[in-house]
Amino acid sequence: PDAVRTAHPGAEWLARAEKALGEALELTGGEDGAWLAERAVELSRRIAPLGRVGATPLIRIHADLHVGQTLRWRDGYAVIDFDGNPTVTGADPFQPAARDLAQLSTSLEHVAQVAIMRRDADPAGAILWASTARETLASAYRDRLAARDMSALLDESLLGPLEIEQECRELIYATRHLPRWRYAPMGVLRSRFPR
Repeated sequence: PDAVRTAHPGAEWLARAEKALGEALELTGGEDGAWLAERAVELSRRIAPLGRVGATPLIRIHADLHVGQTLRWRDGYAVIDFDGNPTVTGADPFQPAARDLAQLSTSLEHVAQVAIMRRDADPAGAILWASTARETLASAYRDRLAARDMSALLDESLLGPLEIEQECRELIYATRHLPRWRYAPMGVLRSRFPR
């Protein structure tokens, strides 16, 4: 009973996403900042559905789930580092399952961007791989929920807006902690919103 809650926090989530977009716009300079500013209205439009969320089940989430938070060991995979998102303070640990899925899903796109940048991977091939990996992840997530009769936990309408918020948070993180990382979220955004 305590593991799942229901809430109507749409306005709160929209404010959080809008704040992330605003910070990303403010902190991202140069050509990347100009590109982002040109798409600010579109990005804002894409996160707006968060303000219209109805009653949604909330669970205790990881809050910073990405491929770097998983380790392979003899019995499969383990998720590590439950400290939450370093760009968010005071967040309720109970959030929609879609937030963790959005973070993990965008991290697959980051893997593609790393392969392009550091391994000279073919951009089209890497982006196609990421798209396939994202679809496989979402399908497996849905199947696991269905097998446990818990499909109602995943509100897929939240995925797109939460993914945009996550890329903004990646830009904030890059500026504050790891400037060389900026290419990854910018690569994801550029692939999603071509000219």
